[in-house]
Amino acid sequence: MTPQTFESDGCSYWPDGTYSHCCVDHDWLWFIGVTFWDKVSADWNLLLCVAQSSAGWAWGLLMFVGVSTFGLPIWIRKRRADK
Repeated sequence: MTPQTFESDGCSYWPDGTYSHCCVDHDWLWFIGVTFWDKVSADWNLLLCVAQSSAGWAWGLLMFVGVSTFGLPIWIRKRRADK
């Protein structure tokens, strides 16, 4: 494995609102996570962080569903590339 550097584009495919720090934290947790449960935990933390921001629970839930569903194939490819 080659060393990687962490990069975040903020809230991928979403507007970077007042909750953009939540997206960067989510990207970091995906970067350091190894297991599927690490991914689930990162996605859940994103939901909580966005929900507690001015965006609210509905937006947080929508983002959670998005990253849980559409992010899974991306996460799988990343894990395979890291091996």
